[in-house]
Amino acid sequence: MAAAPAEDGSADGLAAEHAALHEVRERVMNVVGHALRTPMATVRGQVEVLARTADEAQREQLVGGLLRTTRQLERLLDDVLVAAGIETRLPVRPPQDVRVTDVVQVVWAEQGSDRPLEVTGDPVATARVGPDALRWMLGHLIDNAVRYGHGPVEVGIRVLGDRTTVTVGGDGPDLAPGELANAFELFYRGHHAVMVAGARMGVGLPVARRLAEHMGGTVTLESRRGGGTVAVATLPSS
Repeated sequence: MAAAPAEDGSADGLAAEHAALHEVRERVMNVVGHALRTPMATVRGQVEVLARTADEAQREQLVGGLLRTTRQLERLLDDVLVAAGIETRLPVRPPQDVRVTDVVQVVWAEQGSDRPLEVTGDPVATARVGPDALRWMLGHLIDNAVRYGHGPVEVGIRVLGDRTTVTVGGDGPDLAPGELANAFELFYRGHHAVMVAGARMGVGLPVARRLAEHMGGTVTLESRRGGGTVAVATLPSS
């Protein structure tokens, strides 16, 4: 996403770099501004109702809604900052042996989806990672599988040597070569993301990759046997 530096110090080169940086800045502001508008409007509406009501039950309900929405805003801002390479927003808890299945179950409960979850492979496999970073990364990968598929969400876990591999996917759409090539670009939204109601602003995969790298691993996309696309996270094992 960052503009390429000018190869020389000429006026034309500096002007081109300035124009590219300006385009990036405009794109960031437009996308982030659009993504923030809905939760901010929700907060404003809830505060206005809260200020008028004397009903204690309604007040408790509104306060709960405000807390959920502010947490959503915090996650959104952290996603953007991490995807943009701001190191200070990365989780700081040191690596430890984490059972991957346990984290998958926690993330799945947070999703609140009524779709089936199928976890296969090694149920006791662990990864040597920061638990917060793993939870955050899997949150984005599982959210994508829920958002773009219809059947069961499939999570495969296996250990090969000194690496633990987590494959996340389902019966979502096949991605064209161009979409696969651009999927990890910040704010990129392919054809299927544009067509799906409620699709996010294109930071999930960049954030997942950045978190994987922070843990000493990688995230890639691969074609799924039988159709569709899966995310494959490879992490240090215990």
